[in-house]
Amino acid sequence: MHSRIVNAVLSRVVAVALSALVVAPVFAADPMMPAGVRSADAALLEGTPLEVLAPYIGDWEVSTAWSNGMDLWARNEYRVLMGGSFVDVLTWARDGDGAPYLRYYTVYRWDPETESIIARGFQSDGSSEALTLEPAEGGGFVTEWGAYPAKIRQRVGVVEGDAYRWRVWMLPAADADAVEMIDARWERREGAREEEEAMMAHEPGPPRGAYPIDSGLFVGTGEACRSFSVDGVIGAPASRIFSLLTTEDGLREVYGIDSRVELRVGGPYEWYFLDENPYGTKGGEGNQVLAWVPDKTLVVSWNAPPEQPESRAKRTWVVMSLDERDDGATALTITHAGFGDGEHWDETRAYFEAAWPRVIAALRAAAEK
Repeated sequence: MHSRIVNAVLSRVVAVALSALVVAPVFAADPMMPAGVRSADAALLEGTPLEVLAPYIGDWEVSTAWSNGMDLWARNEYRVLMGGSFVDVLTWARDGDGAPYLRYYTVYRWDPETESIIARGFQSDGSSEALTLEPAEGGGFVTEWGAYPAKIRQRVGVVEGDAYRWRVWMLPAADADAVEMIDARWERREGAREEEEAMMAHEPGPPRGAYPIDSGLFVGTGEACRSFSVDGVIGAPASRIFSLLTTEDGLREVYGIDSRVELRVGGPYEWYFLDENPYGTKGGEGNQVLAWVPDKTLVVSWNAPPEQPESRAKRTWVVMSLDERDDGATALTITHAGFGDGEHWDETRAYFEAAWPRVIAALRAAAEK
């Protein structure tokens, strides 16, 4: 009955529920901090308000599937931070059959005002969220977030031996039955540190392959959402321009840059203008293919440059329309839509109003040579 709603909110749940107690994605943390700063010694939590988290200190892994059949694999590393003042967790995940990559970072602290544990999570797109851990009947913790009809409840059970139970439900309405989305067990993984260090030795980044489109990142809504268009004529057939826009070799021909492009719904569409920078600050990380019609239309999500963090934490979308004329040239129209309100969005819009004409010029130079 609720399957369509479950599927619609699933990608958002993945983005908040992986770190098991509470989650949030990648923060630039160094897992090789000195032992006195970041430690696997759970005894450091004795006598502190965070002592209830001591059983979770260590390395854990889950391999299961969501209720819609989408596979899920993840690994968590819980550590004591700053001698017991905090607990943090690094989370590695895998999308489909891609390679594992560092995806989430969460810090837990005791809030004396509310007398509760607060989890502050940091996400690779620049967003951040704080959630409260509520004690669950029988042990463990419960957290809730979101709003009906996509409110989510998560429960983490007590550690029993080398495992703990993890359950996630969707709450469609206050008086409706909860819809179970996952019921799985995290297993303790001894000796996983070496594997994680090997992962960290390589630049983190999403694996190839489509991944869920998070509609919660888009701020533009309705017919009045802010947009602008630029256009130009390129003396080449539409198929040539479409190839330049939708292949890694094509973008290298246009700009001489590396990119990550897969022409499938949800596939990455990432231009790396600042390729010397670490992943996350190269330019187009996190952008995805939304739709396309070969040689006619390409629709992709788009984010702001790294120097505009407030806008970069969200997404706009870009529609590139190709209209091949009788003389063999092609009219290209680029519409950039979905800008939010506020000074930082005005800055982002102005940036792209200047940038897209340069893109058309670069495409023209590559296509007409």
